[in-house]
Amino acid sequence: MSLETKIKRIIKTGKIEIGSNKAIDNLKKGKAKAVIITENTPKKIKEDINYYAKMAKTPIVTFKGTPIKLGEVCGKPFVIAAISIIDTGGIKLKELTEEEK
Repeated sequence: MSLETKIKRIIKTGKIEIGSNKAIDNLKKGKAKAVIITENTPKKIKEDINYYAKMAKTPIVTFKGTPIKLGEVCGKPFVIAAISIIDTGGIKLKELTEEEK
């Protein structure tokens, strides 16, 4: 199952919050089970997310695509650099963090 399919399933059955500021906030509060960032998320944002994810021991998954594509996958008409996953719904966290075969 591709990461795009997993994200779509999580949106339908679980709970996400969109945006890098929300992702950082959720990491600080310990609410995020995982964070998905795009390959070309701005360096400063990526560093902040990596820092807080390490502190919270939360996995980061890199979406192999642009923020425009991540926005499309999430069904939004705008760019998305990061999403935080609050509830994985029908997807196990281990499945989400595994590399596509």
